[in-house]
Amino acid sequence: MPDQGLCQLTERDKAKMCKLLLVPPPYPSASSVSSVVKIARQQNSKKEIFYHGEHGGHGGILRGKSLLSLSLIITLWFGLITPIEAYAQEVIGPVRYCVAPPAFTRELGIRVPAFMTTHRTRMGLLLFDGSKLDSTGGFTGEAFQDPSWQSSGWLGPLAFDRAGNIYTAPVPHVNLLNNPLEKQNTLLKVGTIDRKLVEFLHLPVKHGPSALNPFGIVGLSYDCDTDILYATTLSGSTEQELLGSVFAISLKSNNIIAELSGVDALGVAAFNSGKGKRLYLGSARNSAIFEQELSSDGDFLGRPRELFNFDRYNQTRARKITIDTALNMQIEAVEFNYNLIASTELSQHTYRYKFSRSDRVWKMD
Repeated sequence: MPDQGLCQLTERDKAKMCKLLLVPPPYPSASSVSSVVKIARQQNSKKEIFYHGEHGGHGGILRGKSLLSLSLIITLWFGLITPIEAYAQEVIGPVRYCVAPPAFTRELGIRVPAFMTTHRTRMGLLLFDGSKLDSTGGFTGEAFQDPSWQSSGWLGPLAFDRAGNIYTAPVPHVNLLNNPLEKQNTLLKVGTIDRKLVEFLHLPVKHGPSALNPFGIVGLSYDCDTDILYATTLSGSTEQELLGSVFAISLKSNNIIAELSGVDALGVAAFNSGKGKRLYLGSARNSAIFEQELSSDGDFLGRPRELFNFDRYNQTRARKITIDTALNMQIEAVEFNYNLIASTELSQHTYRYKFSRSDRVWKMD
C-alpha cells in the first residue's frame, strides 16, 4: 500500500483503527495510519492471527492452483500472519478484513481450516485440515462433517462473518433429489460455537424456482464495514425475463434491508473503490462483470452498469469473484445455462484483473 504517513488521525479514528488491527489499549501516541500499522505488525508478530483467503488465492501454504479441482468452493485461514491493514485500506480495498475462523475449529484442533461445499461425491459442508497436503496439493487425512451439515442437501456459496459464523445455501447438483425447489431461497447458517447447520432466513422472492430454472441463492458476499451479507438469487428467471434479485441482509438485525430486483447474478463481491462502496456482480446471462454503486451504509444506489467482459467468446459466467488486499480480482468462471449439469462436464476458467489506484479502473492482469 502507498505511504499514508501524511494521513493524520483523530483520537477517535486511532482507537477504531487500533481495535481493527488488534492493538490493545493504552493506544500508542502515533498519529498517522502508516505508523499505527507498523506498531500493529510489531505487536502481532508473535500472535496467532488468522488471515482469510478463498480458493488458495491469498498466498500461504495453499497458494496457487486449485486444490482438488477448479469446482471447489473453499475458504482457508492461515496462521502466524500479521492482520491486514483494514483501516488503512478503508478507502480502496476489499471489505472482508474482519472475518474470523469458526471457534469450533480450535476445539477440533484444526489450525488451518479449509471448508468445502462442492466435493464430487460427498454432499453438504466438509471441513479439512489445510495444513495436511500431499504433493499434488490435495488434502490428506479425513474430512470432518457434523451430522447437520448434510441436512440441507448439496450446498453452494460460502461466506463468513466477524464472529466466525458460516453462511451458505442449497444449490442443486445434477438433480433435485436432495434439494427441493421450495428450499432454494433459504439462507443457512453454521454457528461459530455449536457448529450446527440451521435455516437462518428465507428470501421473499416473488417467483419461485422451477424445473426449467431450479436455482435460488447462488452467490454470497460479506462486508465488514457495514455488517451486511449480500445474496444473489436467480429464482423465477426465464430465457425471456430477468427476475433474479440481490438482497442486502443486515447481520446486526438479521433482517433484509434492501433488494435490487431484475438482476441475474452468480458471483458477488463488495469493494471500496476510492469513489465509494461498490458491489461487483457476475452476470448469469453473459461474460460481463457489472458494478453496483452502494451507499456508505450498504444500500443500493441506482442500477448496475456493465464494467467489463472477461470472456471474448462469451461462453463462461462468473461463478465466483474474489478480491485480495493487493487489489487483485480473481474470477472463477464456468459454463452456465440455468440447467443442471454434472460438475465433471463443466468447462471452467480463471480470469485475473488488477485494480489501478491511479486510474481507479480494473485492468486485465
